[in-house]
Amino acid sequence: MRNCPNCGKILNDDYAFCWKCGCNLNNGDIGDFTTGLLNVFKDDEEYIYIYSVHGKQVILRASTIDELRMLVEVNKFPWMDLESVEG
Repeated sequence: MRNCPNCGKILNDDYAFCWKCGCNLNNGDIGDFTTGLLNVFKDDEEYIYIYSVHGKQVILRASTIDELRMLVEVNKFPWMDLESVEG
C-alpha cells in the first residue's frame, strides 16, 4: 500500500492513478484532477476514467467527454454525474 502524494488516500501499490483526486502516481503530476463525474478526471488534453475490477485498476482515456462516456458504456462501467446527486 502507498499514499497519494496529493490527497493522502491509501492506495494499492500497483495503481497508476489515485481514485479520489486523479493524481498520476507514476509521473508525479500532483494535484486535484477531479470533475463533476464519478471516476472521471481531466489531465491536460485528455479525460481519464478510473475503475477497479477485481483489485486491478482499469484506465480508459479519451480526448472528449463524449468519447470517454461511450468507452465507459461499452465496458459496462458506472457513469454518474456527481453534481446531480449532490443537488
